[in-house]
Amino acid sequence: MNYTDEIIEKLRLFGQLNYTPEKIASIMRTTLNKEDLQQLTDDLRTPGSTAFTEFMTGMDTADLNRDVALLSHSCSNNPKGREVYDEVVKTKQLDEIINNKFGV
Repeated sequence: MNYTDEIIEKLRLFGQLNYTPEKIASIMRTTLNKEDLQQLTDDLRTPGSTAFTEFMTGMDTADLNRDVALLSHSCSNNPKGREVYDEVVKTKQLDEIINNKFGV
């Protein structure tokens, strides 16, 4: 399948929104033929593929934007903002440990 700039942009957006491959396929079914739609769905589940990589780029971008917003809010001397930021950092660290240890 040929991943055009338009499709790559959409994949990054879908990643930011954390859409499932099924939801992405449902949205894209009006613009892709049946074979390309199946290829896209398969590629979204295949690490290293263009679709997977662009989707993950979108997810990482969303994480970055959220973290920057939380950090900015926590730096505004808002005790609740700092509390939320610290909790997010702890959760991410725990998720990373679990992922590294168990591949989950």
